[in-house]
Amino acid sequence: MDRKSAKKPNVSRRGFVQLASATAASAGAVATGLHSEPVAAPETASDQVSAGYHESEHVKTYYTRARV
Repeated sequence: MDRKSAKKPNVSRRGFVQLASATAASAGAVATGLHSEPVAAPETASDQVSAGYHESEHVKTYYTRARV
């Protein structure tokens, strides 16, 4: 069999990029699946202590001084 009649594999730039992206996507999917950890349930509203906005004395002083 001579070399000219033998079929060459399709080694185009587009084929290479498609194969590389498919390989990377599947490797990423496998990697995330291997290291999955259980997710803790979020706390309910009764379990949380509010650390939100409180109008304390220094905040009132700021508002007084910031008025134009």
